[in-house]
Amino acid sequence: MALEHLKESLLTEARAEADKIVAEARVKAADRLRTAEHELRSAAEAKYGARLEALDEEKRQALARARIEARLRVLGRKNALVERAFAEAMERLNRLDGEPYVQLVEKWLDRLDTAAAGEVMVGAADRDRFSGMLRRVNARRPEAPLALSAQPLPSGRGFLFRSPSFVVDSTVSSQVALLRESLLPEVARILFPEHSEAR
Repeated sequence: MALEHLKESLLTEARAEADKIVAEARVKAADRLRTAEHELRSAAEAKYGARLEALDEEKRQALARARIEARLRVLGRKNALVERAFAEAMERLNRLDGEPYVQLVEKWLDRLDTAAAGEVMVGAADRDRFSGMLRRVNARRPEAPLALSAQPLPSGRGFLFRSPSFVVDSTVSSQVALLRESLLPEVARILFPEHSEAR
């Protein structure tokens, strides 16, 4: 009977120890599972966050590229308008004929240094017109008269003035170039008001 009792006591103790070991194993397994879930969740969140950041950066870069491309297109259009305006001015001056052309070129001649004598080179088509015009201009500058060059202007309209010490290019193309240079800041203010206000 004592043996039976001892046997029963040992079995109870063994069962209790086994239950304790199983319970501890379950707790450790549950802890490991929670830790693994937490690590997986953290890794997934970090990966998701990194992907979101990468997507945001891609979006920022794409927007920056789109803005630059849009500005370049606008700038191209504005530059094309400027080019067209000056090309049209050149075309109008080249088409100008008769008295308006004579008056314009006479004004250019009157701007020459009145103390500098020299010769005026003109295109073959303008030679007859310039003869009369030079008489009027020379009447206003008796100290330094202008002579009509025997050599014709190679191309274009307007004139080329040559004195012994300097040359003045008053061809239509050079006058438009000078006009362009002087008007460019004003044209820029009109076309790009956002930049001129920032200064």
